[in-house]
Amino acid sequence: MKLSFVLMAALALSACGKGADDTSSSVATSCEQSTLWYRDADADGHGSPVETIDACADQAPAGYVSSPTDCDDFNVSTNPDAQERCNEIDDDCDLAVDEEAVGAPTWYLDADGDAAGDATAPVVSCSQPSGYAFEPTDCDDHDARVNPWAVEICNDKDDDCDGTVDDPSELPSDIYYVDADGDGYGAGDPVPACQLPAGHTSNNLDCDDSTRTIAPNAAETCENGVDEDCDGGDSGCVFQWSGIRTNVATADLEGWTECYSGAYNATESLSTIEADCSGEHLLLACRQTGSATLTVAAHAPREDVLFDVGSGVSSSHDANGTSWYYHTSSSWGFFRVGDGVQRSNCDTSSGAYPSERLCWHTNSGNMTGGFRCGTTTGLNGSRMWDRVIYHADF
Repeated sequence: MKLSFVLMAALALSACGKGADDTSSSVATSCEQSTLWYRDADADGHGSPVETIDACADQAPAGYVSSPTDCDDFNVSTNPDAQERCNEIDDDCDLAVDEEAVGAPTWYLDADGDAAGDATAPVVSCSQPSGYAFEPTDCDDHDARVNPWAVEICNDKDDDCDGTVDDPSELPSDIYYVDADGDGYGAGDPVPACQLPAGHTSNNLDCDDSTRTIAPNAAETCENGVDEDCDGGDSGCVFQWSGIRTNVATADLEGWTECYSGAYNATESLSTIEADCSGEHLLLACRQTGSATLTVAAHAPREDVLFDVGSGVSSSHDANGTSWYYHTSSSWGFFRVGDGVQRSNCDTSSGAYPSERLCWHTNSGNMTGGFRCGTTTGLNGSRMWDRVIYHADF
């Protein structure tokens, strides 16, 4: 009986062409042709190229397949038919990791490094490539100051990439107001713009934008029921004007207080005068001693009347329709705008309007005398003419 089994096995091996001394792995028992089969441990239809068996070609042994293309036979998700995913594994066995992966994010070229990319230059990659951004929202990828997070400013650019250049609703400043009466003062709702629109101004200080003579810089006419200077009322007004006046009655100087008066030949400390005349506005004038009429007078804000123009012979500073000059070691006075001045050291010019000139000498921080009151000159040693200063707050 044992002899018959051995004989039958030998005949079977002979039928598949195997010799008695063949050492290759084989499970063929009765077949016309044998072939190599590949171990498919994870049953994904692809076998391992390093685990083989020689068996009949017409029937795959259990756990084996004909394809030796699996690069990880212990992972059913890894084989040539798999889709590449972002997992740092060669899922599709093409010797590349995470290339063209399903679900991989799209990155966009960020040439200017502002974290916003160019939507026309995409790259699909599991990890962020150098020089790329996730947001495809840059409208100018060559300017890092232009991106969706930028603040819109007036520069003829769409800084924040919202599709609107210099968007008025987003501008942080540059607000203007309608100036209907053309007096330089506006009113009404704010109008954002990058440039001053026609018929507008940068302030909203006008209390009546239909009347040009009513504005913050207008002269108040006292007790007429109209708030000309937009200070909130008509009472307690200060007598004001623009430019230079002659023959001004001191009784008309409502709201002004005399803070200094001294003869032209007197020497006075400028610092003392400035301390005594501390109002927001100063009025300089001159008169014959004892007169109730100022020969010539002008006023302006304190900082303009005391604006140091140096000792230049023609130096001056314009304010409230008057050209002013002041220096602690030269002279102090005024003249009509455009009429010129010759300070050596005091005003020796006549010009076209000699009656609208005033000049007092200064030296080393003192007022040392006077030279001129209107058309009258050479008053340095005079006791018959007074220098007068008023001050007021308005």
